[in-house]
Amino acid sequence: MVSFVLLSLAVAAPHAVAKSSLESSIGSNLLEVIELAAEAPEKLAKLIRESPLAAVVDVPTDPSFTAHARNSSQLPFVFAHGMGDSCFNPGMKRITKDTAAHVGVYGTCIPTGKNVITDTING
Repeated sequence: MVSFVLLSLAVAAPHAVAKSSLESSIGSNLLEVIELAAEAPEKLAKLIRESPLAAVVDVPTDPSFTAHARNSSQLPFVFAHGMGDSCFNPGMKRITKDTAAHVGVYGTCIPTGKNVITDTING
């Protein structure tokens, strides 16, 4: 039993020192975000989407918008989203669709994850 406790302390102590050192160098808030990403990525993605700093914009329909016939000989529009956004968000889908239709080419948004959660976190 004593050897188990000593082994546990030997393993846990360096982690505690490393965490304390990391916390002092990057700040406790960032460390909480990193831990949340590892332990509950869905919760982190929700916090990012609901943050007052999130720049998710609802794009209204433009009545003067005219779609052009698709030209397969032209290069496509390829979108990449910014941090905290996702290709799966309605705004990114809308921008991608409308831009491609307006120019008359294929358009796509390249996600950094397999779903809205991982795409938001990885972005």
